[in-house]
Amino acid sequence: MKKIIIVLMIMAVGLSSCSLLNLQGIEVINDSESDNIAYVFISPSTDSSWGDNLLGDDDSIAPGESQFFGLTADTYDILLVFDDAEYTGGAYYEIEVGMFTQHQVSMDESYIQLLTAEDSRAVSKSSDSRSLTK
Repeated sequence: MKKIIIVLMIMAVGLSSCSLLNLQGIEVINDSESDNIAYVFISPSTDSSWGDNLLGDDDSIAPGESQFFGLTADTYDILLVFDDAEYTGGAYYEIEVGMFTQHQVSMDESYIQLLTAEDSRAVSKSSDSRSLTK
């Protein structure tokens, strides 16, 4: 009986540790009044390309909605692109994601903003020379 209780306790600790690891990452918030965010690229700051669109081909983040992206501990850059006529977007660089760290990145028609870091600041939307893949 003691062995079963010990095994169950070890399993419970393991499961709670796994669920806690999912708490770190970046939540993308669409503060636009009318445009969906159709492309979300999050890549380590050391990568030379943005990688794949994390939303896939058929998904988007509607105005007023958000989506959380779980990440491992690292420093990331993020590029968000609206599904508007010009495919406008914004990039934010060097977001530190550590153990149990959650950040929120918000984008509207004028700015992309990191909301939860100590150095919270809005930056004008900018372009980036890294290649995009779909």
